[in-house]
Amino acid sequence: LFEDSDIRRVQFRILKYLGSIGNRTNHYLIDNTSNYLIKEAVAWDNENHLTFNVPFDDIKPTIHLDTFLPRIIDLALHSSDRQTKITACELLQSIMLYMIGKSANNRSNAAASYEKLYARLFPAVLELSCDSDTFTKTLFTTFMIQMIHWFTKNHNYENPETMSMLDTFMDGMISGRNASIRDFSGVCLKEFLKWAVKHAGGFDKPAYLKNATSILKRIISFSMHPNSFKRLGSTLAWNSIYTLYRESETLIDVYTLQLLYVFVESLAIAQGDDASLGTQQQAIGALSHVQRIIKEKSQVFIKETSKRHRPPSWTDATLDVAVRWLLRQCGRIETEARRKCIELVCTFIPLLPGIRSIREYFELKVKSDGNAYFIERFEGTLSKEKKTKFKANLANQICLTDISEQFSVAIVYQWLDTVIASLDCYTWVFSQGFLNPVLFQDNNQQSRLIIALSYFITKISMNTLYDIVNYFPSSNQTHVFTPTDISQFDTAKCTVIVRLLNFITALWSKYPQDTMRAIDNSFYNNDLTKLILTCVFNPTQLGFDINNEEINKKLPERILILLKSMTTHLPDQLLQSFYDIALEMTKTDGLYNLTKELNQNPIHWALIFTITRGHRLLHDVRLLPKPDEPEEYAKELWTTMLSKMINHEEDFDKANFVLTVDTQRGLQSLLDYIIYLGIKPNQVLPYFFQSNRIHTDSGMTTIGTYLLTLFKHQVTSWLGITPHFIIDNVGGINSVEQCRPIVAFLSTVLDLCSREKDIRQHYGSQFIYGIYTCWPQFSSLYYSTNIDDKLLIVTLLTKTFIIDSHQLILHEQFDNISQMYLLLLIDKQLNLTFKIRLLDLLAFFASIDTDENLNEDKRQKWSNDLCRTLRQFTADCFPLKSTEFSIGTQEYHEYQAAIRKILSALELSSSFILFELLIWMLCCEQHHIFEEEILLSISRYVINLNNHIKQSNLLDYIYSIIYGKNSLFRTEHRLNALEKLILKILTSVRKITLIEFYKKYICTLVIDELDAKLDLTS
Repeated sequence: LFEDSDIRRVQFRILKYLGSIGNRTNHYLIDNTSNYLIKEAVAWDNENHLTFNVPFDDIKPTIHLDTFLPRIIDLALHSSDRQTKITACELLQSIMLYMIGKSANNRSNAAASYEKLYARLFPAVLELSCDSDTFTKTLFTTFMIQMIHWFTKNHNYENPETMSMLDTFMDGMISGRNASIRDFSGVCLKEFLKWAVKHAGGFDKPAYLKNATSILKRIISFSMHPNSFKRLGSTLAWNSIYTLYRESETLIDVYTLQLLYVFVESLAIAQGDDASLGTQQQAIGALSHVQRIIKEKSQVFIKETSKRHRPPSWTDATLDVAVRWLLRQCGRIETEARRKCIELVCTFIPLLPGIRSIREYFELKVKSDGNAYFIERFEGTLSKEKKTKFKANLANQICLTDISEQFSVAIVYQWLDTVIASLDCYTWVFSQGFLNPVLFQDNNQQSRLIIALSYFITKISMNTLYDIVNYFPSSNQTHVFTPTDISQFDTAKCTVIVRLLNFITALWSKYPQDTMRAIDNSFYNNDLTKLILTCVFNPTQLGFDINNEEINKKLPERILILLKSMTTHLPDQLLQSFYDIALEMTKTDGLYNLTKELNQNPIHWALIFTITRGHRLLHDVRLLPKPDEPEEYAKELWTTMLSKMINHEEDFDKANFVLTVDTQRGLQSLLDYIIYLGIKPNQVLPYFFQSNRIHTDSGMTTIGTYLLTLFKHQVTSWLGITPHFIIDNVGGINSVEQCRPIVAFLSTVLDLCSREKDIRQHYGSQFIYGIYTCWPQFSSLYYSTNIDDKLLIVTLLTKTFIIDSHQLILHEQFDNISQMYLLLLIDKQLNLTFKIRLLDLLAFFASIDTDENLNEDKRQKWSNDLCRTLRQFTADCFPLKSTEFSIGTQEYHEYQAAIRKILSALELSSSFILFELLIWMLCCEQHHIFEEEILLSISRYVINLNNHIKQSNLLDYIYSIIYGKNSLFRTEHRLNALEKLILKILTSVRKITLIEFYKKYICTLVIDELDAKLDLTS
């Protein structure tokens, strides 16, 4: 074993020497560090329990396996030599099986003696069950499950060895270093409970309840722990076992309300955890499971029972008290906890006896306890009692400076979170119609929310952290804020703004009349109007990140809903103030005048984007009039925009901007607004047809391509919503030079159509119809002697087929376009390379003769034209003998490409015309160079027909060739057909078709054979 290398021989000699010294000097080998001493030098137990009599022939010495266990586990977990690792794993499993076997014979003594060993062994086995080595993982995963089945037989409460296993799983659930251990621990925990049920004989048997209780005690203990991994472990453990928990009526009664309490608190504590850890997500999932259990078993919680655990500060452990406690938690400043509590309240209230709806419950509470009941829960109270003491408390902190005389960033966040919490609660109850805003008029318990909101609007919303510092008493301390501080403040402030918009929307949408009485008009002052208009025109100034896709999309939607509700319900005098301020802001020298911003140097394109979007928004709700002459104003904006975009120079034009995200978005939004104002297409489109070269940040291109690439979505959507856009705006084309940029523009539009699914579905058919209608105006390209012009028109036709290949058949220009295609195929000025591009369209044109939308005369005429054209095409472009071109030459590759295009068209179109053409090509030569490819394609074509009548007609055609019924085929052609085709086709048709063929021609075949024999004998 040790002769494979010198180093191994040296190691073995060292080991033999150390072994010969004896164990008295072993301590000299231990590293003198405290961690190492704790790990390696401290024994697992002060007694040896695992005695083993070694069965030698002459002697049976007794050894103690206890001393070997630490080293075995160390090798199994950390050995870099795989063979050593596997051997250690197998030995470890064998020793543990030996331990379980001994404890089975002497359970009372053995179990107690193995407790300390199991506390070390189970964690090692759990880690090995998640090992990266496949053998180790498979071995110990199975072994761990088997041990669970064994140890769950213990029916004693908190049995030492069973609890060692259970503690191992719970420690695994809170592992912060290995997610796979957490996952497998959850599987083991579920398996533990499942087998506890099997051994106990039912979900409510004492033995099962003892094991389940042990697990639940640990879950509850960890759920409110400051350590985030322990809280994560508790929720993971619950989420893995709740399906078994809900089957026990006893457990549901005893622990469910306590679990509700601890998981709400756990979710609140998780507010400060890193989002990537997942503590909030798992806590929400845990509460959802508790929510479903309470919903299904609601009758259990109507009255309190003696065994039920009562959460702290609850007067009774009942559903009614749970709802009241959850209502109090709705005012928490922790966002996710607050949202989940609101959801739980809405779920649990209808479960209360005698309550038909949530609104009825709220009305009953208002009648019995007054408006103060909900004001205290949503805003806090002046009371100092423990259960009414809130971190979020508007009652004591109406203004930011009420919290403390000393400024700190944490104080600002706390106050903003307090306002958000109250706004969330009131928006919820008002939008759902649970409460009426007249509660703000209650003089006995006056709400502080409106005062706090007014303070926020006036003092906080439009200001920065540096401004807010000045609200506190002056001190010698200089405050410096990091970018993170400013970003977090902006996020919190903008959250309050959004909640404020939602709050106002809920009030005016649901209770317009009551809101006028409940809230004084002074609340809707100029500061609020300016705040809303700043959200409309320049949200970035307030701290909104418009580069965030969600904010960029949802903020305008929220504002639009608010403005619509205001224009519908707000009194005229308040609306007039809004209207006047909007005009003031957008006038010629106003803060958000579009023309003024376009003349700035440099132009702030991010601001242009929000201003144009804001103008459209206010125009739509009629809070801002359009310009007096919108079309002229739009033309002026278009001209200004082009002058800013493109700089005309002697050699070539140059783009003035590097197209950053802000620049692109600003330009696109500006064109959207120009189109919105009603600019005529013929004032815009000519620029997209320009072929002048322009130097951009991505290289040289044409002005038309540059504009279309930038404004692709704006132009295509404009084309789509404008009837006959292409037809009306292509205009008269008098020369090839005029035609080229227009066709290039249309090709680019079709490219966009084919790539963008939404554009293709909404506008594709309309684009194609317009292009076909204008086709006669593109004829100058077809008649041009320049091959590039012909290629341009063919490319345009190809792209129309990519989007919709069936529209041409029914269009009035079908004859014109189809004849152009046929003439191009036999145009002797065009080479085969060009015509291969034409063959891409052959599948479509070949399928026309099978189209049911054509009448019989038109179909027959088309078939004759196509057949004649294809014959001439092959005669002109293909060699007389297929072997004429040498393999590897350009001519050979072009010929091969053409053949393959025809074969592809045959299979796609199932055209009999192409089938005839290929049969003719095969029969004309004894051995065609592409014979195998052609026969394989024909076989697929026959199989794909899958139609008895069509296959019968095909066999009739082959019969007519072989038996001389077809005058085109001479004798040598017939022999080639017999040799190459008959067997291939007969084996490809359906069985019923073959039988019918034989029935039809059997007499002819037999008579012809007899005639042949008579001729031979004579």
